[in-house]
Amino acid sequence: MRFWVVGSGGVGGTIGCHLLRSDEHEVVFFARGPHLAAMREQGLRIRTERDEILTLPVKATDDPASADRPDAILLTVKAYDVRAAAEMVRPFVDYICPVVTFQNGVDAPYEVADVVGPEHVLAASIAIGCHIEAPGFIAGPMESSMIIIAMGSMDGCTRERARYIQQAFAAVNIRVELHEDIRTMLWRKLMLVGPRSVIQALTRCRSLARLWGNPRARRLLQALWREYRAVGEAEGAGLPYGIFEELAKPLSEGQVTTAITVIPGQMPSLLRAVLHGQPLEVEAMIGSVVHRAKRHGIAVPNVRMCYALLSLVDEENRAALAGKA
Repeated sequence: MRFWVVGSGGVGGTIGCHLLRSDEHEVVFFARGPHLAAMREQGLRIRTERDEILTLPVKATDDPASADRPDAILLTVKAYDVRAAAEMVRPFVDYICPVVTFQNGVDAPYEVADVVGPEHVLAASIAIGCHIEAPGFIAGPMESSMIIIAMGSMDGCTRERARYIQQAFAAVNIRVELHEDIRTMLWRKLMLVGPRSVIQALTRCRSLARLWGNPRARRLLQALWREYRAVGEAEGAGLPYGIFEELAKPLSEGQVTTAITVIPGQMPSLLRAVLHGQPLEVEAMIGSVVHRAKRHGIAVPNVRMCYALLSLVDEENRAALAGKA
């Protein structure tokens, strides 16, 4: 299959590198700025979980017209860039070529569906420790067993194409689990990474053990879990009370039993963005919960407080970046 990886950062770069290991697949990486320039000049370098550095020659571009038509588009841009990316690929989406969303939060599949139509959208849930270390240089797992993807159709019309993608990923030993209820899987991931990432971003706390070990921080985390769950249930996601025990598990063991991989010691992307002065995925991680809670008439005081604070951090980062431009 020919894949377009639109957004060649941590997730997109890692998945694309795995797909390149098979002679059956062709991968075109979409990027911009210094990251694109470095990929064109020296290939894509990746630091593995074993601290090895691999260099792969890649096809990289920022112009869809310069690439052969894809069989599937993997949309791995940040959540705040989803709509622009969807508009860019819209002319190349059809009943053969779906768009697969990999963003944090629960909004991306709906945003893309607004642009290309829900019948062309597959939603995916993935959580792996990966990020851009420098232009053309990413850190991510190259052990296929560390990558598990939950995937599902938004309206049932793309199930057959989901199976084709599942088979393509299986060729490089990446497990894709197909789910009838992908909404629940998206909410489960949001509950897993959202509340703790928000608290870590606001406090700059890098240690999950320290967060969990602090009684006040732990109570706030548990309060956010309860509020996220209430909104998710109202949205139709299946989130039983037992999920709280499951959410606590990775804080002490570094793993969960669902189709979500958590690498011990990884830094949440939200915290990394704060530390590096980058824009934050505020709406994806917490804003969408606030807006949905209002629509359903659900009180979420702790979520609203954290949303207000995180929005301010995001404004500061964006203002600082604008000042450098």
